[in-house]
Amino acid sequence: MFNEEKVAQMAGYLLQKRGGRMNLLKLMKLLYLCDRESMNLYDESMSNDLWFSLDHGPILSRTYNLMNGSSDKPNEGWNKWISDRENHDLSLNFEPSEADFSELSIADLKIMDAIYDKFGHYNRWQLEKYTHDFCPEWTDPKGSSIPINPLSLFEKLGRSPKQLEDLSEWIKELDDMDKIACHMR
Repeated sequence: MFNEEKVAQMAGYLLQKRGGRMNLLKLMKLLYLCDRESMNLYDESMSNDLWFSLDHGPILSRTYNLMNGSSDKPNEGWNKWISDRENHDLSLNFEPSEADFSELSIADLKIMDAIYDKFGHYNRWQLEKYTHDFCPEWTDPKGSSIPINPLSLFEKLGRSPKQLEDLSEWIKELDDMDKIACHMR
């Protein structure tokens, strides 16, 4: 299930590694690559977000909406961690300590460190090009948006037909649990 606090901490962790401020497009690409690597290594999304192909590459949809001011939680979640956009940049609202990243597992942090070490020196346009060229689940939406099916991603990551079948069942179970949780709120 999507967890606004967790994606805020993911963004906050990457922002902290960059000195507290980063271009929105660059941050989104790094977050997407972290989520993609989590799927590759553990067959699970780190963000539990929905993925879409947009003109500038793949995105985490709900996270993108948060980056654009859609959070309705004024002093928690995204708004606690991340400032409003300013000139296409996002910034940390405070200097977090290690304890503040309580939603992130050791595996999450290792993935985020590895992605940042590999891509942190890229600028936003280099990351956009990278995701266009090396994330085959992305398709050019030609000015629109196209959902990215998790099974398509798993297929592009080289999963076998049997693994895809098992993952399909797992994804359906997660979707069902997410729907139940939404009705309980």
